[in-house]
Amino acid sequence: MKRIKTFEQLFESEANGHRRVYEYLRECLAPGTYNGSPVFGIHSFVNYDDPNGIINYKTDGVKRIDIAMNTYMLKDSMSYAFTQALNPNPTKNINGAYPGTDYGNMTQRLKFNIINLDDDAKFIGTLDNIDTWEIGGSDDFIFKFIIEQTMLDFSKYDNKFIFLYGLDPSKTVDFTPYIESMSKYFKYLLKLNVGDPIKYNIMEGIDEYFKKNPLDLYKIGDMPSFKADVLRRTGIKDYGNIGRKLKTGMI
Repeated sequence: MKRIKTFEQLFESEANGHRRVYEYLRECLAPGTYNGSPVFGIHSFVNYDDPNGIINYKTDGVKRIDIAMNTYMLKDSMSYAFTQALNPNPTKNINGAYPGTDYGNMTQRLKFNIINLDDDAKFIGTLDNIDTWEIGGSDDFIFKFIIEQTMLDFSKYDNKFIFLYGLDPSKTVDFTPYIESMSKYFKYLLKLNVGDPIKYNIMEGIDEYFKKNPLDLYKIGDMPSFKADVLRRTGIKDYGNIGRKLKTGMI
C-alpha cells in the first residue's frame, strides 16, 4: 500500500497540515445542509482528544480524524431519514444506530491518527467499539483511505445494524437499502481527489426506497421539509397515514 509522494504532494500536504482532507471530508459526509444542498449525514471530528482541536486545526494542523458511525445524528440528512425508514420500532425513540449485531459486535467510531509517513496505513486495533488506524501521506491518499475504510466498516456485519432504544431492548436490523445507497456514493467519492466538485444525487437511494415503500412515509413525519422534498422529487402520493394506521392496527 505504500507509495512515495511526489514533491508537490509532499509540499501541499505538509503546508496545509492536512486541513484540506478534513474540510473535504466534511463536505462529502456533511454535518448539515451543505451550500443549501441535501447531505449524506455522517459526522466527522478533527483532533478529537484536544478540547481546542476544532478551533486550532487550521493553524496547528490535523493530527486525528474520527468518523462517527451513528447514522442517527444529523436530522434532515439522508442517513437520518434511512434510519427512520428502516426503524422496526417506529413508536420508540432511537438513541443510535450503528453497524453491528449486538453491544459486543458493533462499530461506534473510526479513529485515524495522522502521522508523517509516505502513503501508508496501519491498523492498530479495536477498543471499546472504536477501530483505530495510523495513516500518513498525501491529502488524496488519506482522503481515499478514510472513505474506503468507512465504506467497509459500514457493511462488515453483513449489512446488519444495531438500533439502540435507551432502556428498551436493542434490535438488529437489515440495513441493506442504506448500505447499497451509501456504497454507490462512496465508490463515486473514491474516483475524486481532494477539492474536486461533488456532483452526485445523494437522495437517489432514499427516493427509490419510498417509491417501493410509500406506506413507510409516516416514519419521517418529524422531518416535514425532507418528506415534502421526497414527495416532490418522486411524484408519489403520501400514503404515510395509511401506513401508520396499518402498523398500529387501526385498519
